[in-house]
Amino acid sequence: MQDIMGNMDIAFPNLGIYLKNVPKTFTVFGFPIALYGVIIAIGVLAGVLLAAKVAKLEKLDPDLDRKSTDRKSTRLNSSHNSES
Repeated sequence: MQDIMGNMDIAFPNLGIYLKNVPKTFTVFGFPIALYGVIIAIGVLAGVLLAAKVAKLEKLDPDLDRKSTDRKSTRLNSSHNSES
């Protein structure tokens, strides 16, 4: 249910979790920020951190970036060109 101030109740009845008067937005230095945006950002950050941790455990490069993949593809392309 939503009240006049934009607060809502969120219920997860199968988990037994009931959140009352949860705001849709909040303000930081006068800028409104949607709560769902914060939740999405936390999920993305958690996913990146989890992927880096798994990469470290699997002995993969956790800092895999475009520069390192470009170097690898350049080496592969140069080896194909020299064989022709």
